Amino acid sequence: MHSLKVCVPETDYLQAERQEPTKREYLAGEVRALAGASEPHHIIVLLVQDRMHAEHYVRQPDGQWSRTAYDHPKQSVVLHSAAVALPRWAIYEGISLSQEA
Repeated sequence: MHSLKVCVPETDYLQAERQEPTKREYLAGEVRALAGASEPHHIIVLLVQDRMHAEHYVRQPDGQWSRTAYDHPKQSVVLHSAAVALPRWAIYEGISLSQEA
């Protein structure tokens, strides 16, 4: 028996994703459930959750990705598209880390 794959328009996926309590991924028109994660992960979202470390990826005009790593506690994660700089310590405030960086 074959399973039927339904292609979902990206706009429909994005609208539904904003309302869902669980997160899913969208790949080539297909929506898939993501595996569960820890509470700290949900609070800080796609940052390292057991130590103070952040990696920021930015797509360049040529389609390549540039990566900036933030390892020093006094560094700020700079999001040019949102015109903000987030101090790393503030991002992790209230998160219990299993080991300090």
